[in-house]
Amino acid sequence: MVEVLGQPEDHLLCAGKYTQYFFSEEEASEGPTWRLMTPEEYTAANSVKPEERNSFIDLPSSLDDLVNIYPEWDAAEFEDRRAFVDLMKRLMHLDGDQRISPHQALEHPFVTMSHLIEHSGSTA
Repeated sequence: MVEVLGQPEDHLLCAGKYTQYFFSEEEASEGPTWRLMTPEEYTAANSVKPEERNSFIDLPSSLDDLVNIYPEWDAAEFEDRRAFVDLMKRLMHLDGDQRISPHQALEHPFVTMSHLIEHSGSTA
C-alpha cells in the first residue's frame, strides 16, 4: 500500500494501532517520524518473514502509472484513465479527513463523464 498510495503522514502513523509492526519510529526535532521497515527489520521485529510478491506481469508501482499502462491511442481514452485514477486516489486517500465523500464522488468527472465533453466527437 505504501508503494501504491505513498506513506501515511506521521500523525496518522502515531495514531495507528499496528504502526509498530510495519514502521520504524525515528526521533526528529519536530517529533517522531516514521519509515517503512525493511524486510529484514520486519522479520526481526515480528518473527515473521514477509511474503515475496510474485507476478507474471509487470504491475504498475503507483496509481499514477495506471494512466500510462497502455499507449495513448486517443485523447478521450487517456483523459478517461486520468479521471479514473484521480477518483481512485481520492477514494483511497489514507487520511480519512481528506478522503472524498460519497456525494463528492458522485460529482467527480469520471462519474459524470464531464471530462469527455470536449472529446464528444471521438469514440468514447
